[in-house]
Amino acid sequence: MARKAGEQAGLMAAFRQGLGLAGLAVIQSPEGTRLAAVGSDGVGSLPAGESGEVRFWCRHAADAERIVATAKSKLRRHSLDSASRATPHLVSSCPSEADEALMTSATRLHVALYSNEEIICEAMAAIARMEEELEFMQRAGALRSVNQSYRIYRQESSARGEKIGPYAQWFRAYKENLVRQIAAALRYF
Repeated sequence: MARKAGEQAGLMAAFRQGLGLAGLAVIQSPEGTRLAAVGSDGVGSLPAGESGEVRFWCRHAADAERIVATAKSKLRRHSLDSASRATPHLVSSCPSEADEALMTSATRLHVALYSNEEIICEAMAAIARMEEELEFMQRAGALRSVNQSYRIYRQESSARGEKIGPYAQWFRAYKENLVRQIAAALRYF
């Protein structure tokens, strides 16, 4: 089950890479909430005590950086306003305020945002279609060229003295490349 989840995560990341997406993440730490622009792989590993998730995606890393900078500025102003009225210390913003700041900043900068759920739905549809096609090809005996590619990989790796990965691992990478190519083709629609 964990292997299937890992494979699914790899296919999702490949889809986001193919689309060239940049993420807008909300990260929780003991000090409060912070925002970050991340690559198509998502949040990645965080220091101990921190957790985070990508809330939105946009098409360009530069846009993600601009949105995060604008949203941080908005949150700082809001925190300063709240602090001057309520308490003498800075008030951390909650995740919903961070989401709102990201959406407002994107609107102000005229950048289209996509929710994480939208991207997951699109990726799942593309992955399901790819899996159906591969199953059809397998039933029709049309995967000979794919199997031939693995044989060539094995021969070339062996000739270089490199360790040869198992077919399942190689085929997983092959499927990720297919999903990446599908997403790249969808980039302009």
